[in-house]
Amino acid sequence: MAVRTLGPGSLKIGATGSERDFSADVINTALEPSTSSEDNDNFLDGHTEGGSQTESWTLTGTIKEDFSTGGVQAWCLAHSGETMPFTWIPNTDGSLKLTGSLIVSSIKFGGDVKTKNSNDFSFTAFDIEAHEANVNLLQYGPASGNNLTSTVQADGSLLLSDAGVAKRNGVAWTFPFIGHDGEKMVFGYVDLPDKAASKVEAITTNGDPTELALIYGTSNLITFTVPDGTASVRLSIIRRSTDDTDKMNGICKIQLQKGSTLTDWEKPAVTTLKGGGYEYLA
Repeated sequence: MAVRTLGPGSLKIGATGSERDFSADVINTALEPSTSSEDNDNFLDGHTEGGSQTESWTLTGTIKEDFSTGGVQAWCLAHSGETMPFTWIPNTDGSLKLTGSLIVSSIKFGGDVKTKNSNDFSFTAFDIEAHEANVNLLQYGPASGNNLTSTVQADGSLLLSDAGVAKRNGVAWTFPFIGHDGEKMVFGYVDLPDKAASKVEAITTNGDPTELALIYGTSNLITFTVPDGTASVRLSIIRRSTDDTDKMNGICKIQLQKGSTLTDWEKPAVTTLKGGGYEYLA
């Protein structure tokens, strides 16, 4: 299904773990190519050889002004002239991610009085590449409930802190999942605490849940087909049904992606979705 609308998406500049997120400040943005060609060379014998063509790129856009020391304009002023990597996902429902490097430049301050001004930016960009976006289709973030807390780490993984969570209890997140009916998916993990299990459920527009996959221990990868009528997905992390009292502290790197093969783990596009307590009743 074609995705033609710009946004909701993300634009981040800087190395992973220290990147600046422009997404909440930008009201339009584009990667603009420019080509230039040398004149053709005409030879005495009558043949012609075409001149070479070069291509350059610019990341352009407009931001809504923020007169705070932590705003985008102040950040650009502090880093003007620096070369940094960037990642732009035009729409989180699409399949495109654009990456490259750019040279940060300052953005104009000010404009009309008593107005929420908009100011343009233009950064020289290079090494532009297009990739499959949102390989990891999960959405999650900080969550707390049932004596279990999850916090998002710099690399996008989840850190679990167990303060005495009971069997089959834990935390969960629900996020939109429209447009994937009939698609083959794989759900698996790279890291998951020994006493933990993770589950995904399809939820219809009527709110009815259907379990799709439950992973834990050696059952670390399951494939399934998304049921027709799926409106959202609920991701949960729970304590397994074991009688010991060992804590399920540790790092979670879980992934939901299209196809039947689990590729290298990637950070989901959304890691700020707040979750809450969950009890597995099945």
